Amino acid sequence: MKWTALKALRKNAGIDIVRARKNPQIIDFLEMEGVDLVIDVGANVGQFGLGLRNRGYAKRILSLEPVSDAYTTLAERASNDPLWEAKRLAVGSSSGVMPINVSKNTQFSSFQGLTKTAEDFDPDAGFKRTESVSVTTLDELLSPEDLRSKILLKIDTQGYERHVLDGATNLLRYVRGVLVELSIIILYQDNWRLHEAVAYMYERGFVLAQVHPVNIHFKKPYAATEFDCLFRPTESGVD
Repeated sequence: MKWTALKALRKNAGIDIVRARKNPQIIDFLEMEGVDLVIDVGANVGQFGLGLRNRGYAKRILSLEPVSDAYTTLAERASNDPLWEAKRLAVGSSSGVMPINVSKNTQFSSFQGLTKTAEDFDPDAGFKRTESVSVTTLDELLSPEDLRSKILLKIDTQGYERHVLDGATNLLRYVRGVLVELSIIILYQDNWRLHEAVAYMYERGFVLAQVHPVNIHFKKPYAATEFDCLFRPTESGVD
């Protein structure tokens, strides 16, 4: 049935019909907001940066990764891209040097300890060693010139996300959006829950814009365990 016929049905039967749209994706946000700087905190081996490039994002990326093995791969991937900068650096609520727990699968490496659930979730989540890494805050790291960019802040730090945000008070005044990986099943000690993160962001002037499942429950494949949550600044009079 054509759209004009559907509109006639709406008129005659009092049915409100709108055109279906595809689910919004992160690349839609980048394009519509004109983002020209993505700050990738907890970049691991550069999966997020590669994904953005494959989706057509051609502007600047700053990737931060503290774990040596993961950083080596990240730096190699970024080396031939003049707009992709990689730094071996951790981000938190204050500067200094801290030990980080390195997991068998470096995607699980974290400053936080693991819960029993994590070991059941993935045997490769177990820690095999620690490394001493340099830590800074985003407010200290970024220059005034950086803050004039249209910024997406992406954080995937395995239970340490709140500490990263606590060190980004000034930066949050400038960003166009914040993409955070949040868990339903708690894999790390002292980690916040999804509703706590949403409340934290709302108190700082951000509301949810997109939610995408990341991992599926290993015993209940109909259920997600982690989500990528995109927050946008609250618009006065709208939200």
